Amino acid sequence: MTHEGQELNETKEIERLYYKLNKPRSRSRLCFLLYLFIIPLFIIIGGVTFSLSELVASQEAETGNAQIESCHRKKLFELLPTETFVFGNAALYSFGVYTTIGYGNL
Repeated sequence: MTHEGQELNETKEIERLYYKLNKPRSRSRLCFLLYLFIIPLFIIIGGVTFSLSELVASQEAETGNAQIESCHRKKLFELLPTETFVFGNAALYSFGVYTTIGYGNL
């Protein structure tokens, strides 16, 4: 009986462990706090860290873009023609129209 009793006890112990492991357990408060507070906190800390690490590069890029835009506007203003149709160009255009040579063939 000792051998059968020992096997019976082992079988009952295995069944008890099996049911204990299979029984759905409610989540602990620590797990709830993890989902509610710690994960959003990590997301915020990561966002702030990334933002601060990219702040200098972003400011340098904005400064470079402002310089390029300033140079572009300055050169664009310098390239604007002051007189678009002077007398020589008007006479050449009239000559091309009257002789029907065409403006591109002169």
